[in-house]
Amino acid sequence: MFTFEIPADAVVLNVINFTPNDRPFELVFQETSLGNWKVLHFTATNHHIRIEYQDPNLVKSQHLRSYDFRWLSIYPVSNLIVYVRQPLGAGTIHSEPHLENLDTGVDGNPVVSSSFGNIPAGELFSLSIEYHKDPSDLSYPALSVSPASPIEETSGRAYLPVLVILWMLLLSVAIIIVVVFYYLGFRKKRADQLNYIGRNEVIINPERLTFFCQECGMRTGVDDNYCRNCGTELLKPTPFEQPPNKKS
Repeated sequence: MFTFEIPADAVVLNVINFTPNDRPFELVFQETSLGNWKVLHFTATNHHIRIEYQDPNLVKSQHLRSYDFRWLSIYPVSNLIVYVRQPLGAGTIHSEPHLENLDTGVDGNPVVSSSFGNIPAGELFSLSIEYHKDPSDLSYPALSVSPASPIEETSGRAYLPVLVILWMLLLSVAIIIVVVFYYLGFRKKRADQLNYIGRNEVIINPERLTFFCQECGMRTGVDDNYCRNCGTELLKPTPFEQPPNKKS
């Protein structure tokens, strides 16, 4: 079981342990508060350990940036080495104690470092850093991005748009077909409903059918064959209009 102290308001990202052949794997850890410190507890199988955390204690005053790094451990350190990478768009880093060695990092930005030798257990080590950075200056280059594998030149840019357009056309045709079938089915269903209602209206309410004499215009009964007013033989309705015979 290992125990390390970091600033109390820091946010731990992960704790990494490395195998003898430098293969990283993440460790499970627990946090407890101890005054101005946050204590991490975890179990590691090897002594090569990396703790990643975000410390919000960077002080910003216009273009000036300052940060105080503190190291406190219950374990003695035989040789403490500190590396500081210059942030993108930042000026020269000034530190106390002074960081002497200047090198170039993997992203091309300067890296300063120093070896501070033996640090006894329980002894606080502090490092103050200052630099200038203009957030309105966007002329500096960002981190370069490279593909994980070579990009084939034959992977044309028009392939995906053509495929998307083809799928959109197929989807549009399918939607139109569904709408047409739904409309035709709806019309047929509506026509069947109206026909059914009309026929039932004749069967259920034959008295609502009204006929008039073609000669004198007098209203007649459904079963009348001759006009009760002038005696003219009435014209028979078509078979579709003929109401059912109550006597049958």
